[in-house]
Amino acid sequence: MKVKKWKVLGLAGALVLGYAVSSNAGVMLKAGENTYADFGFWTQVKFDTQSKLDEGGKTTYTFDVPDARITIDGKMTKDVEFFSDVVMSASNNAALEEGGLNIAVMPEFQVRIGKIRVPFTREQLIPSYYSVVANGAWWDPQGVFNNSTLMQSGSGIGPAGLLEDVNPGVVFHGEIPGGLFKYAVGLFNEEKRLDYENAGLGVTARIEFTPVMLGFKPAPSIETKGWESDTYFGKAGDILTIGLGLMKTTAIDKGASTSLGLNAPDDLKPFGIGVDAFFEKKLPGAPFVLDLTGGFVSINDSHFYKNASNQLVKGDTTYYYAQAQGLIDQTFGIGKPAFYFRYEGAKADYYDSTNDATYNRFAVGCNYYIKDAAEKVNIGIDHVSYSDGIKNTLTTLNKKDSVTDFYVQLQVMF
Repeated sequence: MKVKKWKVLGLAGALVLGYAVSSNAGVMLKAGENTYADFGFWTQVKFDTQSKLDEGGKTTYTFDVPDARITIDGKMTKDVEFFSDVVMSASNNAALEEGGLNIAVMPEFQVRIGKIRVPFTREQLIPSYYSVVANGAWWDPQGVFNNSTLMQSGSGIGPAGLLEDVNPGVVFHGEIPGGLFKYAVGLFNEEKRLDYENAGLGVTARIEFTPVMLGFKPAPSIETKGWESDTYFGKAGDILTIGLGLMKTTAIDKGASTSLGLNAPDDLKPFGIGVDAFFEKKLPGAPFVLDLTGGFVSINDSHFYKNASNQLVKGDTTYYYAQAQGLIDQTFGIGKPAFYFRYEGAKADYYDSTNDATYNRFAVGCNYYIKDAAEKVNIGIDHVSYSDGIKNTLTTLNKKDSVTDFYVQLQVMF
């Protein structure tokens, strides 16, 4: 293929990715109207002060690069789009974070295939670069909800592991013109399955509803990748999106569990349902953009745990959250400040019905947006506390039942 021209575009990302990255810079290699590739480099640099995790431990002070990636997005033909995000890890190895193809047959029916976003909850569709809180959703420094030792289950997976963001698979998705409904149905590898050699396919489904008849608009999404954002900076009008998701997979197969030393009493086949909502409004007559979001997830048979009689039984998990950000849509210095608050809670069956594992998280902070999401500084405080039955286990393991994290993170997307 002969390259006809190079372009450096201040808004190159907008050609492919829409509202959410409209401030991106990038380098475009173009060979035709419907054949081009947009190259970019994204990174996050973070300074962390985290209180001690163990009794007698020390508070840590660290500089870190949570994420650094090369992005390539574009089109092969009019109807075939491609994308890839390659992450460079601290071990100097590069790995594909996300990547694949989106076949845009028509707005009502498209197919995304590759290592892609899991469409169950809205939070799974928001990458860290478009998240209001730097630590992201379900920040669990003691690993209670994704650690089989603390869950006393031996199952190799905790409830949080079922809500993975990215997984190899295929998603069929589309929308009714006008934005009233959007849907996505996905088939994915059961990568979290303990007996992975017997893994099959898990299924997720999600539908989003927007009351356009009341003047609201759907939350803009990056259809190529399936991404959504925590804020659109008031550029997409008044937004209200209500989502409903379903998830079904297999974590442990009874027949294989004996050879693995678990001796499960039955197959563990988690089933989840989630509801969420997102609202954004630019206040009339005031330079202020308000973003509100919240959700609830219930997962039946999310894990095995040992009850008071030391028997292995199935447990359920609930997870819920609420988040708000207020953006002052006026430049102060070189950017626009926004203040946020987030609450999360979770409860999982543990020992017996009176001793659940309980988690509460509070986060407050400020985002200073220099070029919308493309360049920003995030200053925040996160605090997590564990209670009920899990608190006793943490004490036994000489671990703290509350952890506080203060951070400053700089983000650049080129």
